[in-house]
Amino acid sequence: MTAQKALEYALDLINQRSEDGDYTPNISDYEKNVLSYINILTVSLYELDCKIKGITCNIDDVTPKSISSPEDELILHDAVCKSVLPYGLAFMILLEEEPE
Repeated sequence: MTAQKALEYALDLINQRSEDGDYTPNISDYEKNVLSYINILTVSLYELDCKIKGITCNIDDVTPKSISSPEDELILHDAVCKSVLPYGLAFMILLEEEPE
């Protein structure tokens, strides 16, 4: 899954589509920080990812690979990318919009 697809899932969770299916005009505000948010979430979800994949990981010695483009593939297990990551991303987007 790409970072762009994760953003689309997150935007769907927070109802950022109009009735015709297009995204609302203000998503450019969300897109500016999405790569940073996904990189933060990747580190946060790394241990869960290792457990799902059945591998040993040591977050103190290994830093998950960062992404630099919306078209970059995410390194996390597909189940994490399609479920947990979009919710975390949606939360971070909403927190930026309304911190209170």
